[in-house]
Amino acid sequence: MAVDYDLVILGGSSVGRLAALKAAQLRSRVALIEPARSTSPDFLPLFYQQWRQGADLAVARSRAASFTEKRSIAFLATQGVDVCIGQAEFQPPLMVVADGRKFRSRTYLLAPASQPVDRLSIESIAAGHLPTEKITLIGSSPIALELSQILSRSIEVTLYLPRPLAGTDAETFRLLRSYLEAEGVRIETDPPSAQAFSLDQLPQLSSLNLAAAGVEVRSNLIPVNARLQTSNPRIYACGEALGGYELPHLAEVEAQIAIENALFWPRRSIRYAQIPWTIQTTPELAQVGFTERQARRQYGRKVSVVRQRYGSIDRATISGEPIGLCKLILKPDGKILGAHLFGANASETIVPIALALQQNLSIQDLGAIAPHATWGEILSEATQQWQRDRRPNWQRESIERWFDWRR
Repeated sequence: MAVDYDLVILGGSSVGRLAALKAAQLRSRVALIEPARSTSPDFLPLFYQQWRQGADLAVARSRAASFTEKRSIAFLATQGVDVCIGQAEFQPPLMVVADGRKFRSRTYLLAPASQPVDRLSIESIAAGHLPTEKITLIGSSPIALELSQILSRSIEVTLYLPRPLAGTDAETFRLLRSYLEAEGVRIETDPPSAQAFSLDQLPQLSSLNLAAAGVEVRSNLIPVNARLQTSNPRIYACGEALGGYELPHLAEVEAQIAIENALFWPRRSIRYAQIPWTIQTTPELAQVGFTERQARRQYGRKVSVVRQRYGSIDRATISGEPIGLCKLILKPDGKILGAHLFGANASETIVPIALALQQNLSIQDLGAIAPHATWGEILSEATQQWQRDRRPNWQRESIERWFDWRR
């Protein structure tokens, strides 16, 4: 059967529009099908970013609305994307029908919208419905922790958090938890007796008729392989439909890999362990790679851990933000297995560490890259700490005897 497109994207999410733009920039023929909605899918992520950084609701809404023009329907159309507004549905043999049109493509990408599971959501906050009395949140995602801190500055907040967030390092997460408690967030480990709100989202899959395309769905999520192919190898998926945390940059990485595999040859695999992610509280928690527990499970005693307090660097003193920890998980030769930071600017400081991990570099390669009085100096301090710790006792004693003799 002849095809009309190189890629058809069943969108509705912010990452769906990003994927359409990226595919068009590669000179492919791409169509984007989105359900009708009152606001751009880019609006809520941009609103939340502005509001979290301290803007009031009106200012955050205004700024988000102005930023959404960068990936508006009109802009995508000027870039060569064939945009269709309507409900997409797969039909046999393998095509998509929407708004009375039929879309046949060599490959497809699923990037559908999601809907909140509770009435409290970023969408409801953007609409002006801020909670005004005490509230209980379920700490099942980074956004729940971020929101608990923001709301605790005006109302009483209880956070149900029976265990560290999945995928986080226990030590750095314990610091974050302690900081939230110090700021007034009440943290409970027993199931709440009062109504508790989850910030989780559910991808909207039921209307897509995925069974007609041979796409498997489990618990309202789409399983994929490392190349982001579904059970039908011509159909890819990215973003919230895969499950996991709602992290925009992670969805963007998935989209980039998926469109390259869909448009060219499916050879790129996603390596989640090499992608940094953050919990953007104040201070921030950022990490990449193995946790200490994961590293010891795989490498046993061949793992060394370097800890460096933020108070050891000048920038922390100058900024008045000395609370923080840089924890590096290393092989004996200094190769980086994982990094976990809790402190100011952690989301920026994690970037060179992630690059070093991806390129299989050693901690020594990070030791001299940070200018004086910057947050990156924590890496220089950690490198020096690692060099001191790895010296054997006989070498330390020899150095001491050398200086004793010189005196």
